[in-house]
Amino acid sequence: ARIHAATGRADLALDLADRVLQKEPQHPDALLLRGRALLRKKDVRAAESALTAAAASAPDSTMVQLEMGRLQLAKGDRTAARATFEKVLTADATSIEALAALTRLDLVEKNRSQARARLEQALARRRDHAPLLLLAGAVYAELGDYAAAEAIVREAIEREPNEMQAYVALARVFNVQGRLPEATAEYAKVAASQPTSVSIQTTYAQLLQMQQRTSEAKAVYQRI
Repeated sequence: ARIHAATGRADLALDLADRVLQKEPQHPDALLLRGRALLRKKDVRAAESALTAAAASAPDSTMVQLEMGRLQLAKGDRTAARATFEKVLTADATSIEALAALTRLDLVEKNRSQARARLEQALARRRDHAPLLLLAGAVYAELGDYAAAEAIVREAIEREPNEMQAYVALARVFNVQGRLPEATAEYAKVAASQPTSVSIQTTYAQLLQMQQRTSEAKAVYQRI
């Protein structure tokens, strides 16, 4: 549990992984954590060593394979990365991470129709999963289909009304269209529920500033 809890901070994760590996050199979770942390620190060579060892210790782990795909992307090998993410998605059709990675590759390679088709196939199988709906919303927005993006993000909110990332996603859809009052209203909901989030509060204050709501923006900045 402690290993997984440390994944968000690269230095802490690396220290914890190294301490575990001193006792168990082939511990697959620790090797994965070490590889992930090193990749975040852009030490690709050391990350590759750790992830290769993790794959040897846990050859069927989709989490290890996902990280190997990210490593391949870091090395600039999109073909190998695509094959790895496809393998993960074949093993686990519900993997949002693999689907997101493949869709991102489609967009990077200017294959917009394939990106959309891939998502819509996934939606046809699993329409009730809010993270999938949010992924679709982000991709539709990137494709410039803001009506579809707004509709599917609102669907995610209906399904998971306590999912704050859905409100952030909706605000972003409004913001990219210049619909600042609507974006601000959505961010206000999130800011109220996450008062200690610096990124949320800062974005909320910036939106207020953009509308010349200076005193309100100042009050938010003072709370950060």
